[in-house]
Amino acid sequence: MLIPNPNSVLPPCVLHQFNCCDGVLVSFQFPRLRPLGSLAYMPTWSGWAMFFFFLFLWCIPGVVEAEWSSGAVSKQAELDFAKGQRWYWGDEGTKDFKQAYGWFERAARKGHPRALAMIADMCVTGLGTSFNPENGFDYAKRSAKKHDVFGTYLLGKFYFWGWGTDRDVEYGGKIFSQVFPHIEEAAEQGDRLAQFGLGWIYYHLSDETKDYQKAYAWYEKSATSGYAVAENNLGVLYGNGHGVRNNVVQELFWYRKAAEQGYAKSQINLARELRGTEDYSGQFRWTRAAAEQQYPHGLYRMGYLYEHGEGVKQDLHQASSWYLKAAKLGYRLAEYQLGNLYFQGRGVAQDYKQAMKWFKLSAEKGYAKSMSLVARHYEKGLGIPVDYREARKWYRKGAEAGNSYSQEHIGYLLIKGFGGDVDYADASTWLHQAAQGGREWAYYGIGLIHEYRGQYSDAIRWYVLSAIKGYDYGLRRAVYLLVMYPLVALGIDSQLPHLS
Repeated sequence: MLIPNPNSVLPPCVLHQFNCCDGVLVSFQFPRLRPLGSLAYMPTWSGWAMFFFFLFLWCIPGVVEAEWSSGAVSKQAELDFAKGQRWYWGDEGTKDFKQAYGWFERAARKGHPRALAMIADMCVTGLGTSFNPENGFDYAKRSAKKHDVFGTYLLGKFYFWGWGTDRDVEYGGKIFSQVFPHIEEAAEQGDRLAQFGLGWIYYHLSDETKDYQKAYAWYEKSATSGYAVAENNLGVLYGNGHGVRNNVVQELFWYRKAAEQGYAKSQINLARELRGTEDYSGQFRWTRAAAEQQYPHGLYRMGYLYEHGEGVKQDLHQASSWYLKAAKLGYRLAEYQLGNLYFQGRGVAQDYKQAMKWFKLSAEKGYAKSMSLVARHYEKGLGIPVDYREARKWYRKGAEAGNSYSQEHIGYLLIKGFGGDVDYADASTWLHQAAQGGREWAYYGIGLIHEYRGQYSDAIRWYVLSAIKGYDYGLRRAVYLLVMYPLVALGIDSQLPHLS
């Protein structure tokens, strides 16, 4: 804001001086009026332009305040943020996350760095607002640009988990490394959110940084201040025995504290633990509480409970309805389960095209089981034309993701040359991995490769192993080779003709 300089001793209407908001002295010449005969005096156009420019800056407060600066925040933004804080932490005895979100949003619109971070956090915790990772990612970026330590930590976390953006663990790790000394300093000064962030970094990062005891210490500080996410994570530590002795009572205590605040993730964790104690009605109650917040995993679990009749009467139609709600939010497990219901015709009319639609959506999000089922649809022509090339592509994706079914079937296609060239070496690699995963046909497939190569004694050995694992045809094939080539029993493969 521009302020007239009262100490100016220059003649009026000649030179005016202003103190700018940053203390810079600005001067400009107000034009002398010149005579136009009997007419009034008129200024020059350049003089008028400069006059109105500085008048504009003088009369409109805040014009020169940059939104993205990391400097001063307006007094009103601070007041709005303080009100949000009181509602969020219950400083006056009552917590109200919706009220807190409203005040934080007001402060965030005025560029308050921590308010931006709080909105980002609430978008992924679901406290006070609906789950919206994409929106949260945007707020985290804005907060990080203003150098808020918690906002910067959150930005790293968004990249680390792939919330609202493509997952990039390495880039997230770089952000954590940069913010670490700052968040450590803030935590030691009592910033309860920074305390949680520091505990999270100690818990999740590389072996060099990982320290469960320090994670526990910082989580505990944050949890005792009432931060629901820290309460949940403290329950995880007690459940896993990380940094503290395993204690189921303490695990349930901390899950329940966070669940009662409305933290959906804790509600699901509590429901899972109650299932372990065969408290199925409690499991259903807390799962429904999470689902009512539109928490994707809560919606998915409601589908699972109805599908399997846990804590509620089995109802496949209800199961499909809950799975659909979660699937529409892009939750890959729900997409997979909904695809299964369409594939099997359970709770919905059997529809291979619908099954393929949901399997493919799940597969594109990296779910390996769905990759194998997409490949199977292409291989068998289920609701679509047979396409061995696509089948081979999706089986390979599933195999690379560690799915033993896909490893077995990509091996089969490589042996037979369906969808591409025959490749025994590649097939053998995948079939050995599938065999380690317990796939019985994989043993038989390895036997086939040895048989096609004329290595009959090795072929018989793998055929017998496949029979032992439960693939009965393997024994028949082993007997066939022994009858056709009795010298195989002596291990003399080199004197036998190779099968084509």
